[in-house]
Amino acid sequence: MNRHFTIIVLISLLLVGCSHNQKTASANDDSIRETENEQDHSLLSAYTAAMETYKTTIKEQDASFSYADYYTIRDSFNIVAYAAGSDAVIQSPDDIIPMTEMLRKDLEAMTEEDPKAASQSSLHTTGQPLYQAAISRNLHELIEKVRFPSEKNKLQSFLSNNENQSSKHMLTQSDITISSIKEDEYAQLHQVEKLLATYPNHLTKSDTNSILFITKKLRASLDMQVNTLINYATTNTPESMDKKINTFVGDFNKAEQKLEELDEAMEAEKKIPNSI
Repeated sequence: MNRHFTIIVLISLLLVGCSHNQKTASANDDSIRETENEQDHSLLSAYTAAMETYKTTIKEQDASFSYADYYTIRDSFNIVAYAAGSDAVIQSPDDIIPMTEMLRKDLEAMTEEDPKAASQSSLHTTGQPLYQAAISRNLHELIEKVRFPSEKNKLQSFLSNNENQSSKHMLTQSDITISSIKEDEYAQLHQVEKLLATYPNHLTKSDTNSILFITKKLRASLDMQVNTLINYATTNTPESMDKKINTFVGDFNKAEQKLEELDEAMEAEKKIPNSI
């Protein structure tokens, strides 16, 4: 898995390093040669950075990866694939090997067919790759996980599986459930915020504020769900849950509504060239 992570980082860095603003029609041959030299330098820098990432990964990571690692790998890959117009999309950990190979072939084909076109990526001229390939996917997945009740909601699963269980059993299961929420849902919320920090100028201020509003409300809902889980596991009083449920469902509903509005706004921005 370390090798897969390195390949994705290398591809991402290579494409980002090759992304340059298009020269005007009046640019002379010297300007073009200067641009090519800058691209060579960027590729060299990207290669060096990727090698350093590879060495660090070998030292610090084991053979498996956490949810946080997976979201980073998936998003890095899918953003590049979207920007390149490739159909190579990671949707599960099993996709990493075949989709990495598909993207490599797609990028090679682009370079052979039209080197200049291959060096022009939409990654820096529009926020669509960042949003559609990574942020939107994470937010929609989180909506289904935080929604209560739903089959993917961990609080709902805990309540369904621990009816009439002993206090000791419930306390053990509550610890397991909370750890799972921290490893998955909280990590995915952090991933969205990390993407905004990594690409600070790719989205409009309004879109960025909407995303932060959504993550804030989803985190508040999760916080209350964890609190409710702990309360139920320690007191075993389901009748006290109604008020808590109303609170975290309210935060969730605000996040879901804002996400619907954001999706509509981003769809409208698709029709505006170079909108950031």
